[in-house]
Amino acid sequence: MRVRFRAFCDQHADEIDIFFPEYAMENYFQEMSEEPFNIAQFEEIVGDLSHAIVVFPEAPGSYAETGYFSKVSNLYKKTVLALDAPRQKSDSDVLP
Repeated sequence: MRVRFRAFCDQHADEIDIFFPEYAMENYFQEMSEEPFNIAQFEEIVGDLSHAIVVFPEAPGSYAETGYFSKVSNLYKKTVLALDAPRQKSDSDVLP
């Protein structure tokens, strides 16, 4: 869904730059430090630089990110979860 979201923005909102942070992780941060990569620190740096964080919870990694972002106040205020329609069976306030 992230790739489809980027393609949609390219066509309909070209003033928005979409950045996939994982492309920066391997090269940029490993070259800057001899310490092990700290994913939490990386997420906060990227989050601080971003106007919005859009998460497509589709896999275990994105589920973990959602939990982490919901804990950090400067990140949860700008985080948006985008769910595709088949995953939305009912409103969250409606009990089965």
